[in-house]
Amino acid sequence: MSLKENINQTADWLWEQGAKKMLYLSIDLPLALKDDVLDLINQHRNGLTLVIANKDGGTNALILDMPRSFPFQFGENSLEKHLAEAKKFGVETQALNIHGLSFDLDDIDDWNHLIATNKSLLNKLD
Repeated sequence: MSLKENINQTADWLWEQGAKKMLYLSIDLPLALKDDVLDLINQHRNGLTLVIANKDGGTNALILDMPRSFPFQFGENSLEKHLAEAKKFGVETQALNIHGLSFDLDDIDDWNHLIATNKSLLNKLD
């Protein structure tokens, strides 16, 4: 099962359990801090709030008011796909750039950037 199929299935299960909102965070966000997640939560108003991946047009995090009315669209250019699907179903959207949630690790260039710009992070891992 693909990531988007798993997330769609999870969202439906959460709705069945009585959840009013769903928060998704990608696992490859090395700079994510509690305050970044709180910022996302606090900026969410209605519908769908997305966090923009700073490099590839992806979706690194989102909050959705339940129930889910359209299928999630993870993968390349997923941000634009999410916005298009939400618009098609009349879901209010907003896209945010939150530093700690917008940087993800997709390839070796991302790792090199992380190492070059976050020496203190690496020292903590020693």
